[in-house]
Amino acid sequence: MQLEIYSLIALKDQISVSLEAICDSYSSLLWDIEYYACGVFEVYIAASPKNIEIFRTGRIVGRDDDKEHYGLIESVQLETDAEDGDYLIVSGRFLMCLLERRIIYPTFNFTKKVSYAQIVNNVVQYNACRTGARKIPGLSIGDSSGSCWNQNTKLQISYDNLMKWIYTICEKIGGTANIRLVKTTDEQYEMLLELSEGTDRSILQEDNPHIVFSDGYNNLLSFSYAADSSVQKNFAYVFGCGEGNTRKRTTYCNGTEPTYLDRYEVYVDKRDLSQDDDVSDAEYLDIVLDDTQDVQGIVEQINEAMNDEICVKEFTVLKEEAKTSMAVLAACDYVVALKKGKDNFLQDKECCKKAVENLAKKDKIEIVKKTKRSEKLVDIRNNIYCIKTDPKEFEAFTKVSYGKSKLDTEEYDPLFYCELTAGSIVNIKPELVLEALCHEEGQEFNVLDYQIHRIEMYADQNGKKGEIHTFATEVKCDLVPLSEYEAK
Repeated sequence: MQLEIYSLIALKDQISVSLEAICDSYSSLLWDIEYYACGVFEVYIAASPKNIEIFRTGRIVGRDDDKEHYGLIESVQLETDAEDGDYLIVSGRFLMCLLERRIIYPTFNFTKKVSYAQIVNNVVQYNACRTGARKIPGLSIGDSSGSCWNQNTKLQISYDNLMKWIYTICEKIGGTANIRLVKTTDEQYEMLLELSEGTDRSILQEDNPHIVFSDGYNNLLSFSYAADSSVQKNFAYVFGCGEGNTRKRTTYCNGTEPTYLDRYEVYVDKRDLSQDDDVSDAEYLDIVLDDTQDVQGIVEQINEAMNDEICVKEFTVLKEEAKTSMAVLAACDYVVALKKGKDNFLQDKECCKKAVENLAKKDKIEIVKKTKRSEKLVDIRNNIYCIKTDPKEFEAFTKVSYGKSKLDTEEYDPLFYCELTAGSIVNIKPELVLEALCHEEGQEFNVLDYQIHRIEMYADQNGKKGEIHTFATEVKCDLVPLSEYEAK
């Protein structure tokens, strides 16, 4: 096996690569190809003047029998040995280490489900392949192969190290990433980032031929065995975004839940993950304009600047003295659905209907409402204007035709619809209603079982400064959709 040593010179938009030497006189070679991490190499070779000249930091090392992996020399160490003489220890990592020189900047927010391959390629393209000071000359996006990279997702990422983030994705989906050196013409080279999926050849599958290392096959030089239970974990408490009692949380274990001395717990903090399924048909945006003559043109301009999953449906011109939408917000309509695959008592339609009806009949519904500063027992019954399992009955109450929701009914099974107080003073979250529903039925509440989807927002036509109107007050609120609200 021969080593090929190349010089690497970075030009403005490309690289200059030339073969400097071919070496087969090394004492030993470590060529460690990793799947979920950047591979490493190490060469032991006599410290002759010629070898010192050849093996310089910043040069590329390849093998004549491996055209997929190329190492970048990062360290050259000269050692003196009384018996063996002077020798060099040349080490480094494969070309993926170039991506470690970049962070992900600015924030990337994929609000529409796209493939992991597209996400990685887009992030790399923006942070390492565009023109300018952040460009890695000669780097291009190559092919993506393997079903794991075709999986779709939504995510938000910012300021992570680019290489480490890619390998995090690899480990999550079972893929790998590599940068190889490719000769495009007689004199030109480029570095291609390629995403792929390995082939499972373990004895646990039957689709591919197995690779078995065994003393019986004489393909092992040595082996050892050890058993260590000190670091094992088999039950995870996973906490996501949010604060206090409203923070997203769930538990996970593989198979039957472990108990007693067989249970090893771990806490997993996923606060940095975006909410993968947050959707809504009702949001507001207050803007101040110099001219409002072309309303349709304004809508089109706003939508052109919005993310793919955000669309302005209506535009209402308010009076100069009108308050902001947040100031007049009085109520909201929601559909609460069960996520697919969740083992939940509400998945039984009759059970769900009975539970909702029982809650609606209550004169008092007390829950512990937590804030950043305190927690207190509050009665939320008057904050629930309506709660129904039948969408037609709910529409009859609200007198609103909601049309087709953006909520994916193949992934989510609608449980009930509710109209709740909202705003800066009498706001109540649907999570509290769900918690109360589960508590009344003597069931455990797990917020991650549910998808909450807002479908309408209301203002109070009777609203006045310093006054709070609900359906329970002497002067009742007069709810109208925000788009129809007229400031008095």
